[in-house]
This record gives sequence, structure tokens and C-alpha cells, in this order.
Amino acid sequence: MEDPAGRVWERARRFPHYRELRAGAVLLSHAHMDHCGYISFLDPAIPVVCTAMTAYLAKAIQDAGAHQFEGEMCYAVPRIAGGDGTIGAAPAKDFPFERRPYRLADALPQDPYDFWNLSPSSERGRHFPASPLRTADEAAGLQVRFLPVDHSIYGAAAVAVRTSAGWVVYTGDLRRHGRHRALTDAFVRQARALGPAALLCEGTNIDRGPGASEEAVFEACLEAVRGAGGELVVADFGPRNVERLLAFLEIARRSGRRLAITDKDAYLLWAMHAVDPTIPTPAGEAALVVYRRALLRPDRWVELVREWFPGQVTAADVHSSPGEYILCFSFFDVTELVDIDPDGGIWIYLDLLVQRAAQRGAAVRAGPPAELAGSLPPAASGPGRGALPLPLLRPHQRARARRADPGGGPGPGHPGPHDPTTAFRRPAARRPCGAHPPRRRTPGVLMGPRRIIHKTAHQDTCMTIRRLTSLFGASPPA
Repeated sequence: MEDPAGRVWERARRFPHYRELRAGAVLLSHAHMDHCGYISFLDPAIPVVCTAMTAYLAKAIQDAGAHQFEGEMCYAVPRIAGGDGTIGAAPAKDFPFERRPYRLADALPQDPYDFWNLSPSSERGRHFPASPLRTADEAAGLQVRFLPVDHSIYGAAAVAVRTSAGWVVYTGDLRRHGRHRALTDAFVRQARALGPAALLCEGTNIDRGPGASEEAVFEACLEAVRGAGGELVVADFGPRNVERLLAFLEIARRSGRRLAITDKDAYLLWAMHAVDPTIPTPAGEAALVVYRRALLRPDRWVELVREWFPGQVTAADVHSSPGEYILCFSFFDVTELVDIDPDGGIWIYLDLLVQRAAQRGAAVRAGPPAELAGSLPPAASGPGRGALPLPLLRPHQRARARRADPGGGPGPGHPGPHDPTTAFRRPAARRPCGAHPPRRRTPGVLMGPRRIIHKTAHQDTCMTIRRLTSLFGASPPA
């Protein structure tokens, strides 16, 4: 915003409640991006107070994330003014990273490998100065307490601040249906004992009924994996939900499989292990392995993961023995199926499964949504073969499916509505692209799964899209 005369602030000062404030500290409840992502807009000199687990998670998320301004929670790239009035990144050889001061509300971690000061840059990249961690029980002269709560990310806590008017308590994000619900119950008792003058409570889901417990979700996933037989299983759940990841690790142990996680999840576990040695890593857990992506130029953190955990599995390994693995993939990893080339399998989408388990409190069986019953042919064998997950349907396709099956009940071979465990089958043959130009490759480019789409001509792109849609039973594009 251009305001050379300063008139905007001049008008703002006329309001009776206008005050000039300086932030003395940031009280960070947990490391979800909707709570910590905009720390990058603050002065790097402002200290951040949080638990040790939250601090290490924030650094791991930034290390392995996209290198952009929105996401500089733990360290920042210095900016300088350009000659044309713009602001840009300062030269790496002259300006080191700016480390944000973090203060821990609990104990200092052991951190035997000094992960906190691990540089995200290569040896010739921007210098990463060491930044010692300290503990703190006050912020900007006010006493603060961090009270652990149960949430879908480790290290979450409520915050209590002692002010001149009394204690002010902020709940942060919390829940009572997880495996650590006792933490939330303990927080309620502790907050009551403080006799707070005010309570600030998060209320995103305050108008919803009770959700499914993590125990019910575990049983539903375990039955779905056991029902997959020797086929591939893909587990799709929210990012950084390590509790779900560890649940699938236990499911892998019970079903005789190995849990193959992405390099980003492996990096996250390594950071958490520095704070809590009970967190498993692929180095010490036989049922846990890293899935190695085909990358032309791996980032620094990917190279570190490959050094820490050299025994990784490739797409060829999963293709040859699909029944030995559970893949921790999300929508953004779906193109890995091009290299894995599975004959079939089960995709477990946890968001829908949680809703389903809450409704009936029992395990969920593989199959497509009921509203597809009138638009897809019955499966050749077994429930749900060739089903397309419901979220991939466009609105007009859902409306057409409802008209074909107005009753909403399951059709032949379809067990029930909105099933989150969706079976997929590779078709017997692919349709040719026909009139598209001949196939061309960019010389000298390693054709990894994502680069198939970005680095080849139109026919390659068309074939890739056909393959991915065919895996889920949809009609290939014309």
C-alpha cells in the first residue's frame, strides 16, 4: 500500500481505542500451519514461546517445505531493497539466515544429533548460524504456563497468561476422542484451579456431534487392511498426523506388512525423535521403511534422509511385492502409482473413514459410494472393484448418479454408501491416444513420476492422465 504522506496512520490515530503496541513474544500452541504459518510476517527478533516438540516440528516443516516467504517460522532469508524500489532476497554469500529466538516452555531436549542447528542449505549455500535454545516461564514480563492437551499433532498445549486482571487461558486446538484424551481432561482441571478471568476457546467443530474415537478408526483400518489380501494398500490421512502414522505402523505389524512412508514423514520423525526417543524411526523399526522417490535433483533434506535411512524401497520393490507394504500417500503422491504400476489394491481415505466410523462405530469394508451404483458396472469379483473415490466426482456426475439410483441404496456388488476404503483395478488394456502428435522426450531428463507430466510432449501427458484415471475406474479423457 502506497501512503507517502502517512495519512492512513494519521487517520487511524484519531480513533479512541487506537494504541501503539510492540509484540513482546509469540505464544505458539502447536505446529499446525493455521497457527504458525504467518509467523514469517513478524520481526525475526520477536521470540517464540512453545513446547520443545512444537519447536522441532516447526523447523522440520520449514526445512522440508516449499522455500517461500509464507512459512519462515524458525529462520528467515534476509531481504534487501533493490534499485528499482523492490525488495528481494539478499545474496547468500553475504547474508546468513536470520534465526528466530525460540524459548521452550518445558525442558530442553536431549537432541543428540543437534537437529535444531542442522543447516537446511548445502555446504556452499547460505550460512546457518547456531541458535541456542533456552527455557522460559515468562514472556514480555508476564508469567506463562503451557498445559498439554490432546490434538492430532504432538506437542500441542493450551496457554495460560497471568495478567493484572487475573489469569487468561487460551485452549489452543484440543479434543477428547484421541488416545491422549487424559491430557485434555487434566488441562480442564488445571485451568479451573487457576480461576481464570477469561477463557479463549477454539470452536471450529463446536456445533458438531461427537466424532469417532481413534480406537474405532484403528479397528476400521485394521479390518480394511486384512481384507486386502495380497494387494497394495494406500493409507491417506492428514499431514503431520503422527498418531495416525503410528496407528498404521501397528496395523502393518499385525498384518505382516511394512509401512512405507515418504521422505518428508521420515524427516519429521527424525526431528521428533530428537525430542522424544520413544518416537520410532526407520533406523530402529523393522516394520518402518522409507519410500524412495525418483528425483532429478533432491533437496538437501532429502539427501539427509537417504543418508540416515539407506535401506529404502523403490517403486519396483512395491510393484513386485505389493502385499508386503502399506504406503503412506496423499493426493499429492498419487502420481507415484505410475511408477509402481499396481494391478489393484485398496485406498483408505481417513477423513471419510472417520465420518463412517462415527456413524456406525464399526469397521468399514472396501467398496464404492452407493451413488455410483447406477453409473458403474457391477464388479467382476469382490466388492468395490473399479470404483472411483467420491471426492473425485464432479457435481453433475453426482447428480447423474443420484438420478440413476434415486433410492440411494447399494447396488449389485456395492456394500454401502460413501465408503472411504476404495478398491481400484488396472484395466486390461489402455485406449490409444489416436490423433495426438508422436511421443517426444526432452533429451537428458530423468523421467521421474511427476516429470512424466511436466517434461514430455502432449501424448505422454495424455497417456499419464489416462493411466491414473483408469486405475480408479473412470473413463479416460476423450
